[in-house]
Amino acid sequence: KRKIRVIMTKPVFNKIDCYSIPVADLDKGIQFYNNLGHKLLWRDGTHSAGLSLPGSDDELVLHTDNRPFETCLLVDSVDTAVDSIVKNGGTLVFGPIQIKVGKYALLNDPWKNPLPILDFSNGLLLTDSDGNVIGNQPK
Repeated sequence: KRKIRVIMTKPVFNKIDCYSIPVADLDKGIQFYNNLGHKLLWRDGTHSAGLSLPGSDDELVLHTDNRPFETCLLVDSVDTAVDSIVKNGGTLVFGPIQIKVGKYALLNDPWKNPLPILDFSNGLLLTDSDGNVIGNQPK
């Protein structure tokens, strides 16, 4: 029998944070997903918007930049997660970079599966009463 060595450590990934979806027009994207029952939670100009996923605190995040569709995983610290993933055979593809809520990086596992990660080191988004992003919540 083959034995698998188990190392007790805190998991790197906390949860799925968002499904990041590219759209050509943010207003049309918001309208489409709103028509499917997903409520607008926040909006950052013409660049991005977050919509609800009922039954979860995950979000659909629509964006107009050149990023692909991806499922972002929340970590405590992008820098620590990058170190751990690379130390265990993963590869850094892009980043880390600063984003509004903290840091983001894209890695691959040893089988070339993408692992987009982010942290909330800058704090969650702060919005006005209309859902427009006006800064970050205190940590």
